[in-house]
Order: sequence, then C-alpha cells, then structure tokens
Amino acid sequence: GDGNEGRKEKYTGPLLEKLPETGAGITIKKYLDAFNTGDAEKMRQFFDDYAKKSEAALPIEKRLENYKNFYADMGELTFVNLNASQSSEGIWEVSVTTSTGNPAKFIFRIETESPWKFEGLQIGMGD
Repeated sequence: GDGNEGRKEKYTGPLLEKLPETGAGITIKKYLDAFNTGDAEKMRQFFDDYAKKSEAALPIEKRLENYKNFYADMGELTFVNLNASQSSEGIWEVSVTTSTGNPAKFIFRIETESPWKFEGLQIGMGD
C-alpha cells in the first residue's frame, strides 16, 4: 500500500459549494446523474454498481418505484451545496432544487471508507 490505508478523509467545513471529487462525493454525483436521466434503468444500474448489498436494503423494484415517484414530483435536481458535518458517520446532507425551483434535501447514508457504497437515503422537501 501507499501508507494511506489508515487515513480517513475528513471534510470539516459545514457547507461545501461542490461535491468532493473523491470518496462519497463520487457516489453522490453518480446518484444525482442517474436520477436526472428520468430513466429507471439508469437508476437500476446505479444501485447495481454503487449500492451496498444488504438484507436491510429495500428490494430493487421498490427502490425503482420510489424513484419514479420522486422523479415525477421533482424532475431534474440541481445541486446547491453539501453539508458534510456528519460525514464521519456516513451522513451527507445534499441541498438541491427541483425542476420547479423548490428546495429539497437528500440525506445520503454512504459507507465511510472505500468503496463508499450507497447505503440509504432520506428525502425531505423544503429547506
């Protein structure tokens, strides 16, 4: 190895104007990119490639059904900023605006180390 195995990347600033281009930031970006296609097959691919496989996870069909409902309500999402204050616990709060201009918050749960798999998501409307 290169001696960095034990080092945890920590994002301290409360609000980041853009997603980190490493680690969990990539997972979040891939999610948003897939979400914005409006295509459930692209979301299926995201979950196949980037979601943690676990007994507790929602079945893929349920995830895709939820996605279709969210996309119908929100349309394309525009990234606003990231609150990484709980990132050491794997919690990343992403503020977005929807295609109708309404604020929404996507609270991602992502593994805290490589390969930074998606574990879950809560969505809240409003800021």
